[in-house]
Amino acid sequence: MIKRRQLLQISAGLLISQALGLRAEASASPTLRLIQRAIPSSGELLPVMGMGTSGTFDTEGDPLPWPHCRKCCRRSLMAAAP
Repeated sequence: MIKRRQLLQISAGLLISQALGLRAEASASPTLRLIQRAIPSSGELLPVMGMGTSGTFDTEGDPLPWPHCRKCCRRSLMAAAP
């Protein structure tokens, strides 16, 4: 449940943004487009998203952390399975 303080903060932010003429628009920046890739079998475009794993799986050629990486991947896939 939203608290009174949060409601006042949101309301103040909306009033200020309207007074300054600020608007939230999906097309506000035409140079920042959603990156999409096609599914090979259907051609359907889906947004590309990262898992934030660039540092997690950076092993720099050291095979020692590989079992940990496999374990993390397995857990992620198992958690997503229906």
